[in-house]
Parts: sequence; structure tokens; C-alpha cells
Amino acid sequence: MADLQVQVSARTPTGKKKPTSHTGAVTRTVWGEDGPLGLSGVDQASGANTFDVVGLSADGKTLQIVEAKGGASQLSKTGRIVGTDAYGNPIRAAQGSTDYLNNLLRTDKNLRALFKARPDIAQGLKDGSIRIEYSVARAPGNGTATVTDLIIDRSSLDLSFLP
Repeated sequence: MADLQVQVSARTPTGKKKPTSHTGAVTRTVWGEDGPLGLSGVDQASGANTFDVVGLSADGKTLQIVEAKGGASQLSKTGRIVGTDAYGNPIRAAQGSTDYLNNLLRTDKNLRALFKARPDIAQGLKDGSIRIEYSVARAPGNGTATVTDLIIDRSSLDLSFLP
């Protein structure tokens, strides 16, 4: 088992983000020597409408996407609006779901920059030589960190937007 540096943000009582860092044993580490993404010139900052961490495995066969949660924070059940129904009502997808993943894959500005800078990654996703894995990293504030795989419905994974 390897150690993985997990960067999370916690909110202070005033609502400001307070960065925290925890290291702990995890079940799987996919990062190469350069860490997550390992690409110069690609903004890896997280925030609204972006994944928290994206990394490419050392062997280049796995694009790992991580939702980072600190303290008592959980995956959002209300998630994000991913479309509208036939009556114009918003359709929401819970954070960690395949629908949520599909929506952010299409809209994450950091991923768009990645696919532009590294068209080989986009091509690998399209032809199946690179597989997407989705997980949640939790750092509850007690010095431990866990990473849990999220289940992707591969039959619903939509990569049709790739260049």
C-alpha cells in the first residue's frame, strides 16, 4: 500500500476556504512521479465546475478523477443541474454519479485544456486505451485519508464530445 498526498479544502466558520493537507494509506495510487496530471501549462486549480483532482497513471492507461472531501463533508446528493426534462424542469445528478461525471467531463475547463494540450489522452479515451476511474478521497481531519472507488455505469459514459 502506498501513501498519497490528499489536498482538500475545509470551510472556516466565516465561510472562507482553508486549505488542509493529509497523508494516509490508500488502496491504490495511480499518479506518476510528476503527481496529478503532471502537465506544465495546464491549470489544475479546482473550484466550481471542475473536478478536484485529475491524474494520469504512470503507465498512461488510467485517467483518475477524484472528488476530494475534507472534514465531515460528503458528496452532494443534489449535485448539479445536468439538463431539463420534456417540461423544462431541471434534471439534477448527484455528485459521484455517472450523470454528474458526464456533465463535468463536458464542462470542466481544466479538462478542456488537458485535451487540447494532450490530444493523445482524448484519443486514448475515445479508442479505449485509456480508462476513466472515478473516486472520492476523504480526509476527516484526524490525519487519515481514504480513497473509495465510485461506480461508473460504463454503458452510460458519454465521451462523444471529445475532439
